[in-house]
Amino acid sequence: MNKQEFAYCILICAALLLGLFSIKLCIVLIPFFIVYNKKCGIQIEITKTKAAVISAFLIYSLCGVVFSDYMPNSLSFNIDLAVVLAVYLLTGGKFFNTEKQKKVVTYTFHGLVSAICVISCLFYIAHQSGVTAHGFTDMTNFKTSYRPMFMFCNNFATFVLCFLPIILISVFNETRNKFKIWYISNFVLCVFCITTTYSRGAYLAVMVLFAMLICSFFIFNRMWLKKLLICILIGVGFSVAIMAANSTVRESVATTFSFNKTESQRRSFDSRVTKLDQYVEEFSFFGIGSGNFPILNLNKMTDYDTLISASSDNSFLQLYVERGLFGVIFFVAVTGLYFLKIRKKIFSGSKTSIIATCGLLAVAVREITFGTITNVCGIVTLCFAMICLTLNDVADEK
Repeated sequence: MNKQEFAYCILICAALLLGLFSIKLCIVLIPFFIVYNKKCGIQIEITKTKAAVISAFLIYSLCGVVFSDYMPNSLSFNIDLAVVLAVYLLTGGKFFNTEKQKKVVTYTFHGLVSAICVISCLFYIAHQSGVTAHGFTDMTNFKTSYRPMFMFCNNFATFVLCFLPIILISVFNETRNKFKIWYISNFVLCVFCITTTYSRGAYLAVMVLFAMLICSFFIFNRMWLKKLLICILIGVGFSVAIMAANSTVRESVATTFSFNKTESQRRSFDSRVTKLDQYVEEFSFFGIGSGNFPILNLNKMTDYDTLISASSDNSFLQLYVERGLFGVIFFVAVTGLYFLKIRKKIFSGSKTSIIATCGLLAVAVREITFGTITNVCGIVTLCFAMICLTLNDVADEK
């Protein structure tokens, strides 16, 4: 690997690490990407389709700020969107150009996943020990006090959910057994970390992800179905083994799978229904502006269960309220364009496109039950990574 290739790896890894914590921090990397492209003689290619999409995003962002009820919130969101677009244009959405670069970026990603999962497991052990020391056995009653990686556990569940598809892509593309074992170990740890959040929506999203993957590989690529099933069985099997050995985890998971067993679950469900009824009537063409839902919620809600949560508990409802009919139309159009572009790769059985697309759909299912994508920068970064992986998969065919 020469100096230029190594420099590109450093920039991509830095963008990944910074993007997981704050997308705005990636602004400092933009000049370095520009200098790198200039030194390497790389020209930014903008096709008619890409130009149209970028123009649409700019119009979308401008309308979101101009028609916002409170501009600072909307401006902050649109700065993040602009940074993501800038990084995509400067890199072409490619995380690596050579096999050596691929190894460096992949190792960095999995090293980060390993660190996050191990630290989170330690967080959970300390949390469970503290709860059980006082005679309690059902951890679902103490979710609000559990902060893995200093995140609210529902946000953390979605964050780790986004790791699963990328890890599976690494497993399927790896040829060396020792690295496969490492990647599968990360997959197992991620499934366990999601299990310990005791989030019903996260459990549903994981089940949907596995079901979609199995169905997709059964239909489009049966050759890799056995390998997929082995990964899933190992991942789920480890969590089941922990449940068998630990009665506290077993009882808490059983409570999570119940629908409205506890008072907390009933209040959570009732608040979601109330918000849906209240906000579905909030029709506006441009909405109230990104990031302004908590302000509207504070003014509109009087019930404690709904007032206590700044999130809409449904990202699509939040999109409708904050960006209005224009935002919904824009989202549907971009989503349709994405599926139109990758459909041939999915139908041809491409592992990367199938896994990444199923991952994005699983995140969408998760966002129906709890809105996290607007609260955690890392989720946006990981979803962006999955989109880039599929688009590069399409580009490599040409």
